[in-house]
Order: sequence, then structure tokens, then C-alpha cells
Amino acid sequence: MESVTSATAPLSPAALAEAVAVETRLLLDPATGFGELFQSVHRLHTLFVAITGLHARDEMRAVFRSETRLPCGRAISMKHAAHCLLEFQRTAVFLRGIYQALTTLQQRFPGQTLDIVYAGCGPYATLMTPLLPLLRDLPLRLTLIDIHPQALAMAASIQTAMGFPAPELCAVDAATYRHPAGRTLHLVITETMRRALEGETQVAVTAHLVRQLHPDGILVPEAIELKTFHKWHRYTEEDVAPAQMQVPLAWRLRVDRTFLTALDDEALQNDADYAVPCGVIHLPAVGLQRHSLAVQTHITTFADHQLRDGECSLNEVVKLGARHFEEVGNDLATLLYVTGRPGLHIAGLKRPRV
Repeated sequence: MESVTSATAPLSPAALAEAVAVETRLLLDPATGFGELFQSVHRLHTLFVAITGLHARDEMRAVFRSETRLPCGRAISMKHAAHCLLEFQRTAVFLRGIYQALTTLQQRFPGQTLDIVYAGCGPYATLMTPLLPLLRDLPLRLTLIDIHPQALAMAASIQTAMGFPAPELCAVDAATYRHPAGRTLHLVITETMRRALEGETQVAVTAHLVRQLHPDGILVPEAIELKTFHKWHRYTEEDVAPAQMQVPLAWRLRVDRTFLTALDDEALQNDADYAVPCGVIHLPAVGLQRHSLAVQTHITTFADHQLRDGECSLNEVVKLGARHFEEVGNDLATLLYVTGRPGLHIAGLKRPRV
């Protein structure tokens, strides 16, 4: 693994593009093993560090460690955004989904230049930059959005270093971005989330951008689904496990284009907390005395490209026991806060959100 100070010798645009293409082909191949995926994202990281000067583990420069608070949530620091590249399964599954989405759009809009908006791109534009060397024959126009101007400059520098035209850059809150009038928006990409949709801007940003997307356009990720189960825990060696230690619950929340377009337009535009009721979690009669309520986050980037439990930090399962609640009954009302305090709120929790 490379060190914080490592760098590679400058490459020609053609050589750099080919080096990136080699790694991208590995990441797109579902037969590539975890070990090679791990090595591949680290080789990409080394290439990107050499151009931008920003290492994902840089702890020295405060400007790279500073996050930004927005009305619709938290925009993570440039360092943490860079680190997303190194979650190899996350990077691979998103790239596979986006590559297939672009192939699909090429069929839906033959002969058209595809207009792509990538919101919250970070300093590497991780979910588009690696694909560019494989898309030379596809006419596209790329707009990068990030609240941090320095991140935009870095992402553009990688793409131009490979010989590609500079993308359009917008240093704005993506939840306020307006696509130019008269231009069809074909693809929206944004991965501005944490597990259980906690804290970041994903829902507000996608709800805003999906309203500007062509009806036959594609949103990536296509769907984020929160699911729940009731899990038994052993406290002593004498405890006898029940027949079923993990029981799926009926409650779930699917955030997709249908959900997003149903959100209230006016509520999305103001800075006040906007919360949507999302039903009631019904616990079994035994409650949480010897069990926990677990919340899963499953992500469909596009088609059958999915991230599930434990495959990256976005899929960490949140486990909530009785100690996490001020009071807990068997029926727990839920709210999804879209702005203000984004995330899933469950009635009775001591902390404000999951």
C-alpha cells in the first residue's frame, strides 16, 4: 500500500489514460477477486495522488479535513471523500452500475450527447473519472458539483491530465443546482450518504435533481432500501437460542425515483426541518430485552448491481438495543428527515437519529 508521501513520475496523457483504463477494466469485471480489487483501487489512488497532491490518509492539512454544514445535511471533507475510492467493493459496484447505465442511455438516446450531472464528486470524481478512458466513443457532457471549489479543481485536473476536455464545474450546494435550460439531463450520479441515510445530503440532493431528469433518464443509485430485523443475543453460556435467531420485520423504506418525486416541492426549498412519516416498526412481543432492532442499508446502483450487508461502510448494519431508547414499546413510529437533521428517526431513541 502506498504511503502518504508516495507519488509516481508524470505520465503522458495517453499513458495515464491507459493506466487508469487497465484498473477500470479490472473493477468492472465481476470475476475480479477481492484482493485484486483492493490492489486496483490503491493503484488508482497512487495515480490520482500524483496529480492532485491529496492523499486519502492526509492528516496534516486542515483544509482537507474540514467538512461543510449545509441546510440539507453534512458535506464530508475532501480527505474523506478521497477515501471513498479505497472502499473497493463500493467503487466497483458503483462503476459497474454507471457503466451499464451509460450503455442503456446510449440505446435510449441514440446519436445524442449524454448530459451527466455528478453531485458531490469529491477531489477524484471517483464514480466517473475511471470510466472516461473507456468512453472515448460516447459523446457526453459532464458537470461536476461539489461545495468545495478545491475538490472540483482537483477532479478536473485528473481528467485533463488524461487528455479529456475539462468538465463543467459548479461549486454550489447540489440541492440548489439548476441544470441549464434547453439541455436534457440524462444521468444523475450522487453518492452523498452514510449507513441508514444518516447525516448527509443524499435524499435532499436526489429529490432536487430527479425533478430535472428526463423521464427516460437514470438516477444512480437507482434505489436505497432500509430494512429491519429482530436479532436475539446470547448473554451467558446457559442461554438457549430460539429456533430463529434473526427474524425479518415487515417495515422497510425504499428511496427511489417514485419516493423522491412524491416529496413536497415547497418543503424541499426551505431551510426548515422536513420530515416524512415512514410508517411503524412492529416489534415481536418480547421487545428488546434480549434482542436488538437491526437496520440494514441495501443499495442498487443500477439494474442488478447491488451493495448489501457488510460490503462497504454504507452497508454497516445498525443494531439498537433497549439501552439506546429512552422508552421502547412494540410499535415504533418512524420519520425520515430529508433536511435539517437528515436520517431515519425512530420514536423513543435517545439519540436524534439511527
